[in-house]
Amino acid sequence: SDLGLLGSLDKVGMTFGSVCWGRALQEVPAKTLLVLGLGLNAVCTLIFGLLPVWLSMYCCKILMGITQALLVVFGTCWVVLWAPEGMRTLWMGLGPASAALGTGLGMAITGYGTAHGLPYSFAYIVDFSILTGLWAILLSVPGLRLSIETGRPDHNATGGSVELQRPAGASADNRTVRQAA
Repeated sequence: SDLGLLGSLDKVGMTFGSVCWGRALQEVPAKTLLVLGLGLNAVCTLIFGLLPVWLSMYCCKILMGITQALLVVFGTCWVVLWAPEGMRTLWMGLGPASAALGTGLGMAITGYGTAHGLPYSFAYIVDFSILTGLWAILLSVPGLRLSIETGRPDHNATGGSVELQRPAGASADNRTVRQAA
């Protein structure tokens, strides 16, 4: 039963984290949250692999789920805003596909490592290394490329409609969306 609970705690974290990240992404720049979330995920992954104490493993697994929820919420918002209209559903499908690919790769690394006498923590150290590399790459990405804001409302003089635009200079087509005020 302990292993079943441990295996499900990241899903519990994702469930609760999704609502929190959805709200946080409305208030804080996406890059700030992504850097924080991916960094925390990497650290929790390493601790989970190196410290086989039930309480720390439970806490790390919940935090890993909470930080992974950020990627799910952000990824969906980013694709809706930035994907080409004819490719949006394909891009939406790439998120779950990449998650499945990552899980499969992790299982393959774990299976290979344990079959060759390495401790299970080997896979978590590899995972931490990959996450840390991705985190370093994320630091170099301009915040504008990660923006999920559609711009600030701007009332025009012709009747109070609100124009929402992608951030200036972020897109070649820079589509405008009109909403009633």
